[in-house]
Amino acid sequence: MNSIRLSSLSAPVSGVFRLVSLLCLALRLLALPVGEGRVRFEVSDTGPGIDAADLARIFQPFTQLPNGGAPAEGGTGLGLAIAQRLVALLGGRLEVASAVGQGSRFWFELELAGAGVPVRDAEPACRKVGYDGPRRRVLAVDDVEANRRLFTDLLAPLGFEVVEAGSAAETMARLGSFRPDLVLLDLRLPDSDGFALARRLRADPRLEGVKILAASASVFNQDPAAALAAGCDGFIAKPFLPEEFFSRIGELLALTWRETAETPSTTAEPLDPALLGALRTAAAAGDIMAVREAFGRLRERHPQSAALAPFAHAIENFDTDGLVRLAGPAAGPSPKS
Repeated sequence: MNSIRLSSLSAPVSGVFRLVSLLCLALRLLALPVGEGRVRFEVSDTGPGIDAADLARIFQPFTQLPNGGAPAEGGTGLGLAIAQRLVALLGGRLEVASAVGQGSRFWFELELAGAGVPVRDAEPACRKVGYDGPRRRVLAVDDVEANRRLFTDLLAPLGFEVVEAGSAAETMARLGSFRPDLVLLDLRLPDSDGFALARRLRADPRLEGVKILAASASVFNQDPAAALAAGCDGFIAKPFLPEEFFSRIGELLALTWRETAETPSTTAEPLDPALLGALRTAAAAGDIMAVREAFGRLRERHPQSAALAPFAHAIENFDTDGLVRLAGPAAGPSPKS
């Protein structure tokens, strides 16, 4: 249960660091001398910082701060309140220090038995590497670029053709030349709510038979029912686990997944060693933004490679150690000279 709570902390705290488009983000796990097994989890950035007058209220529910005069990003303003409560349940206290123009630092300390011994998560019994049948097309609609990129990172390595749209207007423009099999629809968009867009898509005769999977991080319980009433075929709550996501897509598109419990075959086309090296360097440094950029270049170079599936799985789970192992010398043979 504690591992679930710790995993749940990543989304609320990461939301604070999405207030700017370019920053340096550092994650640290420190062993402390006070008490055996006492560790500090710390996240810091070089973003715009938080005004001292706002520090006292950022942990209050439904509080959202503007980004240097620009509107706050989408969300409910509950993330840090939830994170603070989770840390308290684990016996710690979520702290913050920030300076305007210099950045912010969040941290908490916990007593964890056996914290000095690294523990690896169990590998899944099987891993999806593709699906049977013709290539399926997906339109990912979300106003947050990182969310759209996540959809692409999960689906493209499995053989899906993914096109992205950041608004209702962009969605309709994309549909002029791209007919998807599935629309992944965020219910919060800058120019229209997702329910209205779902009804519009359902009324379009060109999209007959197209499935719509609604996605939302909303705390309101009526969202799933409202999404179905608006014409969506399913609903998934954010954040979601990859297997839950694949399960919903498989049901909607009646897919037969191809899975393997083994590492990708070394007889397949080897992954570009230079791009693997860039990915390994980014993962070793813990630079998640650089990791995603490097993986994007790998995906462009090897769009149909099943060998990318374990990389996507590791990125989704922020498993930088796993990425280093995957991108190391054993990740694949070097191309012949």
